[in-house]
Amino acid sequence: MFSKPIVSASLLSLYATISSAVDIRGFPRPLCDQNRPVATCQNIAETVCCVFPTGGLIAQAAGFKFLQCSDLAVYYYPDVVTEGPRNCGVTRDSASAVNGDLCLTAAPNGQVPGGGAAWFDLTTCLTAAEGVRMTDAKIADMGVEIHNCTQQQPATLYGWPDNDTGVYELNLSMEQMKEFNKLGATEDNAKYIDMLKQFDATYHADATKMARFA
Repeated sequence: MFSKPIVSASLLSLYATISSAVDIRGFPRPLCDQNRPVATCQNIAETVCCVFPTGGLIAQAAGFKFLQCSDLAVYYYPDVVTEGPRNCGVTRDSASAVNGDLCLTAAPNGQVPGGGAAWFDLTTCLTAAEGVRMTDAKIADMGVEIHNCTQQQPATLYGWPDNDTGVYELNLSMEQMKEFNKLGATEDNAKYIDMLKQFDATYHADATKMARFA
């Protein structure tokens, strides 16, 4: 019987050094259509919680791009907004990366949409546990228990007009997002566009010319 391989701290440290920023995107349906997000955090750092609004056309799925194989993606319930920056809130779904991109939903029938998302480099905790066996570790559970978010970042909001090549873009502070949330949730795209306009969203006539959507 062969013994299970032990991952050395030096090897894990090497993986940690190549971790990079990640893109997190929120989608209005429980699937990830990479071309039409309603909320994004571009190049978000590890342990920073990307906060999705609970007003407007709200997210029912969280997509992650550019994850490394040692990274953990976590999708949170809406109380992420009130839990404070040291803890992202209650986990809705989580998974470790396999091929760089992940889609997390855990919102059957559209229940409890919104919330937030974050990512963590698991080598941070694994290197601290001398002699840990990678094959024995419950990666997602370990990450959720050990890691806290260090700060919150409001997602940039996007609205996609029907039969239009353009997109509305809105950047809000956390305080402004609270005011936006007071407008309430909607499933009507035209109404959502009007809500973005109330907060002076910027219109881009051709979304395909924007690097993040090209």
